[in-house]
Amino acid sequence: MGEIRVGASPQHLTLSLEARLIRSSAFCGYNFIMISARKIVPFERVFAFYTRWYFKRNFHGLHLLGEIPVLPDEPELPLIVCMNHSGWWDVLIGVYLASEKLGWRQWYGVMDERQLQRYRFFSWLGMIGVDRTTISGVKEFLAYAQKLMCNRKVAVWVTPQGEIVSNTVRPLVLQPGVGALAASLPGFHLLTVTIHYEFWDEPKPEAFVSFSSVKTMSALESRSRKVLLSQIEAQMTSQLDTLMLSVQSRDYADFTPLLIGKSGIAALYDVPRALYAKLSGKEFTSEHSGVNSPRWREKVGRDRR
Repeated sequence: MGEIRVGASPQHLTLSLEARLIRSSAFCGYNFIMISARKIVPFERVFAFYTRWYFKRNFHGLHLLGEIPVLPDEPELPLIVCMNHSGWWDVLIGVYLASEKLGWRQWYGVMDERQLQRYRFFSWLGMIGVDRTTISGVKEFLAYAQKLMCNRKVAVWVTPQGEIVSNTVRPLVLQPGVGALAASLPGFHLLTVTIHYEFWDEPKPEAFVSFSSVKTMSALESRSRKVLLSQIEAQMTSQLDTLMLSVQSRDYADFTPLLIGKSGIAALYDVPRALYAKLSGKEFTSEHSGVNSPRWREKVGRDRR
């Protein structure tokens, strides 16, 4: 369900999973007409390719701390993915992770309604616009998401901070919407994702990501919104602190590469160096870190021992 034929007409291409469910009488017994996300599978596949290319062009690498979680074999419950929001790139990295690394579920994401109006093509990927400035807008989203998640093989990605916030800000405060959404479900799987950015040895920045394990929440466990929200806040805070502490080590060996981008300064400088290395039989690397002296802090630590 949710797949669209490449050869379909334009009218069929804009007919998303939720649109067909709404037109069906089996949409969990509700008559709900709001359509925000309009998934177009061919566009989603093309955009996934573009995302990889665009990321590699602008970053030195995307690095994973730990492992990608194993999702339940039987998608008995919907999945809520909570991700911190510290930069513009979060959305594109989230799209990559949802499509490439956790791709067996039909995924949707949440964006500010004004931003989605500006970048309407994100709705073709499955983004839902939320007007969080009004109670009616939040209620509309909650009702829409609740009914969308009646299809149990659905994952909804949210940035519960609700706005871009520096990763150094503590306490990490989440808006109550995710707690309200969770409390409205008969049960769900919960996954938290943290992202951090930093410059290391290359001109382009590094991106780092970590996943929690998947936690299954019953209706009883999610009934108290405040308790659940505080649990998610505590989990995301601990997870983000661990990621940022690992990044401070500046050691690529602590991470698994997911995407490798460009290195070096510029072709005008690197090409002659590569040619000279080849003619002289020397090894060439465009990585700045490939020719570093031993780190001073590590040397001092050894000397003191």
